[in-house]
Amino acid sequence: MAIQLLLKTNTLQGSLYSTSVGRGPQRPSSPIPFCHYVCQSKPSWHMVIQPLLLNLQRRRLHQTPGLIEPFQPDAGCFRFSVSSFQVLLILTVLVLAAAFVGLEVQWSEQWESAHISLQALGPFLHIGAVFGMTLLAWPVASCFYRTSSKALKSLLLLLYLAALLALYLAPLGIDSPCLMEHRQLPPKPALFGHRGAPMLAPENTMMSFQKALHYGVSVWETDLLVSADGVPFIMHDEKLTRTTNVQAIFPDRAHANATSFQWNELQQLDAGTWFMQKPPFLMTRSFSSEDRYMAGAQRIISLKYLLREAKKHNMSIMFDLRPEEDPNYEHLVNVTVETILQSGIAPEQGVSS
Repeated sequence: MAIQLLLKTNTLQGSLYSTSVGRGPQRPSSPIPFCHYVCQSKPSWHMVIQPLLLNLQRRRLHQTPGLIEPFQPDAGCFRFSVSSFQVLLILTVLVLAAAFVGLEVQWSEQWESAHISLQALGPFLHIGAVFGMTLLAWPVASCFYRTSSKALKSLLLLLYLAALLALYLAPLGIDSPCLMEHRQLPPKPALFGHRGAPMLAPENTMMSFQKALHYGVSVWETDLLVSADGVPFIMHDEKLTRTTNVQAIFPDRAHANATSFQWNELQQLDAGTWFMQKPPFLMTRSFSSEDRYMAGAQRIISLKYLLREAKKHNMSIMFDLRPEEDPNYEHLVNVTVETILQSGIAPEQGVSS
């Protein structure tokens, strides 16, 4: 038994025949540019040729009979890549433009700090950009070798090399403390302890403020509420459920506003155990047994107590008196000012709200 596969190269004519015992010639194929390959099968080639013929027959059943499409690498690959790139580029520009407009409208006064932020993040953004351009090398090289247009090849190569050159020269224009010598650094800026040191201790507790003091902060930044009986105390949330055990002590009033509680009721609450039970930061798991014990012993502190500690350590305090939408907000301000004046803290220590 003989199986003959005939593929002739001709831009105008071509045919595909397969014959076997008991079957006549199959339907001729459409014209196909393909390599000229003639193989007269022998018994030793039977296992090689038969799968090939079966595969061709399957293709003829699912596609146009007899038609084998030639592979044209230039036909769609590069056009699709360029089109996708253009769409992605336009979308990126539009998103960035909308973002900058939004920032200008909402935080126009904060634009002055953008340069400082870029000074700190510049080296890391540069490393990320170099990594991204390295990943792009493979698809760029693929499209470069697949396209036959010399103009497109030149444009693609020039754009990619220009981007790489700009990235490798960028460090010359980055003015970041990460790249400066120690003697060239300006004086160290004053550090603010936001709610104390909330990554090292339960926020807005005395332990948190002491940790912040230990690490050299100059200002304690915190939040202030006023209890139902007129005592200013340190708390950020208007509800007590997140940072205290109010659900265990006052289950019927657990979701009431913190300002609805009397000061003696607030002093009964545990303001530190939650920090160990549901640690908000991974480093909490490495705390020593002493730190764990101290965290569990924390209570809500009053403004009067915090002012006394600030006076002792020559610390400044900055706080937000909340809630500002309270109809009796003026009364809250008067109570807070009176507490500050009674503390005897020096004006130059910079108590502000």
